[in-house]
Amino acid sequence: MVESLDALGELDIAIDGTDQVTPEGWLIKGGGGAHTREKIVAAAATQFVVIASMEKAVAQLSAPVPLELLAFGALRTLGYLSPAQLRDVPASPDGGLIADFLGEIGDPRALAQRFSETPGVIDHGLFARSW
Repeated sequence: MVESLDALGELDIAIDGTDQVTPEGWLIKGGGGAHTREKIVAAAATQFVVIASMEKAVAQLSAPVPLELLAFGALRTLGYLSPAQLRDVPASPDGGLIADFLGEIGDPRALAQRFSETPGVIDHGLFARSW
């Protein structure tokens, strides 16, 4: 039987994979477009375990970084995030548009902050070590 996250409350553990992981513990997740839900599940867990094969380990994160955007004003939001583009894929499980940031990542903390402060961005695929 499948239970809703709200019905379960706090989780003892959540286990998930990653697209990229740095030695400092930064992750890029959400290549499949479910990164917003993945962050919610990770935050609900007392312990979040990431499983990654050797080819997922990188010295520095690189594009693309998945984004979930509101449909309203999506082209304007993409303009704020340039270089970024919409994916030609179905909407996220919650109806958001899936896009990719294609620029340099540099400092992932600063880029995550930029994404979080951009109107129209529901969430992004940068995960800090704290998850």
